[in-house]
Amino acid sequence: MGIKDKNGKILTDGEQVLNRWKTHTENMYSQPEDQSHRRRLLHRRTEDEPTPLVEEVREAMKKRTMQEMHYL
Repeated sequence: MGIKDKNGKILTDGEQVLNRWKTHTENMYSQPEDQSHRRRLLHRRTEDEPTPLVEEVREAMKKRTMQEMHYL
């Protein structure tokens, strides 16, 4: 399975895929943070929400990674 480069070309070579993920991650974290969004998250009521189980978090991370691979 491959991911797309910034021009939409599908990358299947392992080294190219790793480099694309690296670039994507760097870009994602280098963008300025929306302060109003951060304030909403910090002040959001969470007492009504149960703490997720470790397995639930793992499954959510696996699914998100697979979904993101199709959109890069």
